[in-house]
Amino acid sequence: MLIFIWFFSKKKIAIAPPFTIGILLVGAVGLFSGEFVREIVRKPYTIENFLYSNNNYKDQIDEIRESGIIASSKWPKYFLSRKIPRLFDEDGNLKEELIDSLTPEEKFKVGETIFQYQCGTCHTRYGYNSLLLKVRGTDPEILYGMIEELDEINPFMPPWAGKGWEAEFLAKFLYKASEGQK
Repeated sequence: MLIFIWFFSKKKIAIAPPFTIGILLVGAVGLFSGEFVREIVRKPYTIENFLYSNNNYKDQIDEIRESGIIASSKWPKYFLSRKIPRLFDEDGNLKEELIDSLTPEEKFKVGETIFQYQCGTCHTRYGYNSLLLKVRGTDPEILYGMIEELDEINPFMPPWAGKGWEAEFLAKFLYKASEGQK
């Protein structure tokens, strides 16, 4: 682009508007296609064989599966402790025995939080790479099974690292949100 500007500034030649628009379009296509290719190449990792795109370290997946996403992740725990304080003790630890007593709205918030922190680095709700549009009309039980086997279904996805109830809440959130419910 700079070469064109330099060339035409030296030659004192007027640039026709269609030519200018064409140059801008070529530049935009190059920029956006380069960004798209960069995104595809790095999935599912942010750092190859070290850090997944959802900020889970490869060597900590088993540990996260044992404790769960919410209990092992700072920001989901912080967010949910503000939205559903009864779910945590005074030391900030998750009280899993209360999971079954959550209201449907609270379960929706938990699923939404898991989506935001585990899926939201690559997926939007609607728009580019929308997860809700991709799963619309899919039964929650099928979504649950898909979540449990993310990396086997799609090699561009990081492995699921949460507990079973977290996958269930995420599946129900995806189903309800994709159908426009809460």
